[in-house]
Amino acid sequence: MMMTTQTYKERSQDIAIKKWCQHKGIAWSYIQEHPYIADVGILLEVKDNFWSRMTEPEKSSWGGYWSSVYKKRRPLKKEKFFNRFEEITKRIDKQELIMAQQRQKIKALRQGK
Repeated sequence: MMMTTQTYKERSQDIAIKKWCQHKGIAWSYIQEHPYIADVGILLEVKDNFWSRMTEPEKSSWGGYWSSVYKKRRPLKKEKFFNRFEEITKRIDKQELIMAQQRQKIKALRQGK
């Protein structure tokens, strides 16, 4: 049986998705049947981009959303989530601004010597 270009592309895409799921610790079969896969994607993107800069309470909050959406298969309460996420990003931005100012002060002190 000859594999068509379309079949080859679909198989390649499935393999890439399976590897991605394995890397994220998510079961491929579970994802195929999940009714709110877009919401799962939103949560994973937030985790990928901000996890290292989130505080423990913020990580716990994310975990609550993850449990509700991924494990209990409920839709993400987007307005509530995005309001909470906006608070987190504001805090992170403020923290990064403070750190940049501190670096500038240190740089100025070093140059003043």
